[in-house]
Amino acid sequence: GAVAVEELIVCDAFFPAVWPVVVACVRRSCEGGAWKSDAVPLAVRAHSLANVAFKIAGTAGRSALVKDYMSASVESFRAAPDEQVARVLAAAAGAISSDVAKCREQEENTTADDELVSWAMGCLSAAVLQCLEASPPEVGAAEGLFQAFAAVARFHEPASLPGVLYGACQLRDMLQRHEPLRGLWLSALIGGFAETARPELLRLLLDDFPDAAAAFDDASSAASADPTLSRRGALGWLGLLRSAL
Repeated sequence: GAVAVEELIVCDAFFPAVWPVVVACVRRSCEGGAWKSDAVPLAVRAHSLANVAFKIAGTAGRSALVKDYMSASVESFRAAPDEQVARVLAAAAGAISSDVAKCREQEENTTADDELVSWAMGCLSAAVLQCLEASPPEVGAAEGLFQAFAAVARFHEPASLPGVLYGACQLRDMLQRHEPLRGLWLSALIGGFAETARPELLRLLLDDFPDAAAAFDDASSAASADPTLSRRGALGWLGLLRSAL
């Protein structure tokens, strides 16, 4: 926690010295499919530090570091899913994509930046499908990783987002395989996707799953618990969806 200050994170030595430790804490937190003693707080701190680092220092020029972190996160979380870790992992994953979106708005993003977001979405979506295809299905891991996937997708370039989601990321397949993911996806869409992308993504969801209304109650509860979204706003979107059914 003490190192998560801007003065240290922006130092040239921060990533070479600290990042291997962050990744090691994420990767070694669980062993043999179970969390080591007192490892969950350690993993939470590691993911939280990654989140702060992405927000302060950004991801430009750090694609390899981001990929190491994300790969370790997926491997560790799949081995031992945990709700608290899922939340901080999703926050850090969203920070990666948010940083690229910020650069895009300032016309400072590069092809490598956009490719990093696509890679992260591909990495997470592939992991979700692997969890669902396992025997028995790794439902807890799938749901936690899907939340991280949605957090990254939230800041993807809006115009090409539907094609990426329903193409390389196989979103339709994920939602078809595990019904609770539809509620998680609906909550994510309501909770903060760009206005330019949200209506089309909602339409696609309803086209594929007209019974998505069954997820309304869960989505409303999740959305209203989000401090960035008022209950009134959530219910407004739920009403829009009802009228479309």
